Amino acid sequence: MIDWNEFNYGATVMCIFIVAIFLSSGVMLMREDFKINVFKLINDFLDIMIFSLMFPFLLY
Repeated sequence: MIDWNEFNYGATVMCIFIVAIFLSSGVMLMREDFKINVFKLINDFLDIMIFSLMFPFLLY
């Protein structure tokens, strides 16, 4: 069980965020066509931001 008094919220969000960036860049690199759709990239980035902010609340 997580002790929420000792819980470092900022560090956890940063860790999830960094992992999410690596995962999204991996997916980008695996795509066959290397045309980067900027709007799609921004949309994915916003989804990752929202998810990484919501994730600790889901754990709680």
